[in-house]
Amino acid sequence: MRRGSASGQVDEQVIGDFNLVSLENRLAFAYQDAEQVSWSGLLVLRQEDGRDFNHLFAGFNYLFSEQIVDFQLFHRRGAWLMGLHAAARQQEREDFNASHAQDFQRLEAGISIAYRVPLSGGWTLLPDAALHHVIHARGNLAVPEFQRNIVTREVVAPMLAWDSRTFTRLALRLQAKKTYEKFALAPFVSVGREGATLGAVSGFQEATSLRTDQAQIGIHFIH
Repeated sequence: MRRGSASGQVDEQVIGDFNLVSLENRLAFAYQDAEQVSWSGLLVLRQEDGRDFNHLFAGFNYLFSEQIVDFQLFHRRGAWLMGLHAAARQQEREDFNASHAQDFQRLEAGISIAYRVPLSGGWTLLPDAALHHVIHARGNLAVPEFQRNIVTREVVAPMLAWDSRTFTRLALRLQAKKTYEKFALAPFVSVGREGATLGAVSGFQEATSLRTDQAQIGIHFIH
């Protein structure tokens, strides 16, 4: 912030500082035997804490906290590749200036399977399918009646409903790949469908169902 002084000069004053501390731990493992059978996995633990300190009022006016646990497991057996995914996320936000407090929790899981088909001319066909499902989601928003405004209704509540949504997503993909001396080409086509329910935010909006269909076609150039 810049503030004029009696001498006509411009003084600078720091209104606030936002500090975010992020800690992440990763644990990975891999195993492979002589018969093209392998296991690999990755576990990620993440903790983030943020605080905004207001120097004018000598106190915190915004707090943020998030915890994430994410696990992936892959198993390859010959031409088959299978994957499992599970994740849990919890987030809390509190804005003291606007008297907004919100939090949400989400638990999700997924499974995927792919098959490798060698073709003539050096091409490989890679069909795969994936299913992702949010098992549990819940969001809460607490705002005093006199502090509710257009930002609460049009921004905060819809964002919380989106973060706390439940959904089931199915994706099918067909990719061909050919590796040359210095690059690889991988044309693909994919389709998907997602059925979701936006979370209800008490006092602001009801749960809403929606469906999304997707289709893609393209080519990857890998160098």
